[in-house]
Amino acid sequence: MSGLSDTQKLALAVALAAEIHQGQHRDEGTPYLEHPIRVARIAAQELGFHDVDLLAAAYLHDTVEDAAQPAEVRRRIRETFGERVLAIVETLTKSPDKSIPKEERDREYHARLLAAPPEVQALKIADRVDNTRFLIHSPDSKKRATYLKETEEKYLPLAREAGVLVEELQAATRKVRELFGPETGEEK
Repeated sequence: MSGLSDTQKLALAVALAAEIHQGQHRDEGTPYLEHPIRVARIAAQELGFHDVDLLAAAYLHDTVEDAAQPAEVRRRIRETFGERVLAIVETLTKSPDKSIPKEERDREYHARLLAAPPEVQALKIADRVDNTRFLIHSPDSKKRATYLKETEEKYLPLAREAGVLVEELQAATRKVRELFGPETGEEK
């Protein structure tokens, strides 16, 4: 969409995210929209990103996988924000194809992230930092354990390789372990 100011583009990204995530809540009970807003804040404040496409993608990063009609959301992102924002969102979107085993989908997703440009990897790490920071509020001990293991095995190495948010991700992981113990089960 040409002729829009950066502020207008970001407002449209927030509006589309709000529409797609309307009525959705995270497992800790907060409105889902708070998550992409925090990811965009991490991108802007902690990573120093000012690129409007990257910030719009931060707001939109979960819209395709959370939408009832993913093809329609892709079309709207392309028409409103362009191919670059759509490509970033697509890179950050996990395959919904349940006919493929989860382990295989996860491997494909991680391989895609490893091949992504550094700024897209940084957005994924920002997403992971936010999710890990809020993991302390999750009532699901199995989720906490699985999520921390994946963070330590896949995303901390990615953060180190990309050279971004390593300390932030380590601190968030450490906080969960301090509150819930090494196995991240019940609260200490």
